[in-house]
Amino acid sequence: ENPPRLAISRKQVSADELVLQKRGLVEQAINAKQLPQAEVLLEDILILQPEHEQSRKQLAALWFGRQAYQAAINVLSQGLSLAPDNGEFRLMQAKIYLSQGLKEKAYQVLQVLATTEDKEYLAGLANAAQQTGRYQQASELYQKLTRSQPGLSRWWLGLGVAHDSNSQFELAIAAYRYALAQGNLSMSSTQFARQRLQQLGGDL
Repeated sequence: ENPPRLAISRKQVSADELVLQKRGLVEQAINAKQLPQAEVLLEDILILQPEHEQSRKQLAALWFGRQAYQAAINVLSQGLSLAPDNGEFRLMQAKIYLSQGLKEKAYQVLQVLATTEDKEYLAGLANAAQQTGRYQQASELYQKLTRSQPGLSRWWLGLGVAHDSNSQFELAIAAYRYALAQGNLSMSSTQFARQRLQQLGGDL
């Protein structure tokens, strides 16, 4: 009789399947707070699929979280070389630059997509413009945001600060009043707006 033989067949795994497997392992590693392992897995995924945006954002966020700022900037820059119009990558880069006090770099990164209609992106650009002394541009961006979402207090507050910084005090008073009237500011922002109104001689 012929003895039984164990046949082993090799199954080729596609790049997509491998990425899917590694994505599952990434989530497990993050849930278990094994962040170094998650970073290695995310790097593997980006080697297999450089265009995988979610993995790139996660890797940049993990590196930013442990203050590996240059590594985070680099991985986002690589993503932008593949997708220059990716606003999320640009917002993340700007956040990292601002955390390091590199305000001009943050502004330059965001200014590239200044014509976007994305509200969070425009708010980030307005903030960067404000921080680099471009008060007129900040005012124009916040005005655009208040026109698109007039009931959102934080746009009016941003507009008030931009006018205030540009010594347009009457316009600042009006914007602060609008911000307070909407009633959805945080406690600290409400306190700030009230304080500035009093200092500028505006009625609450």
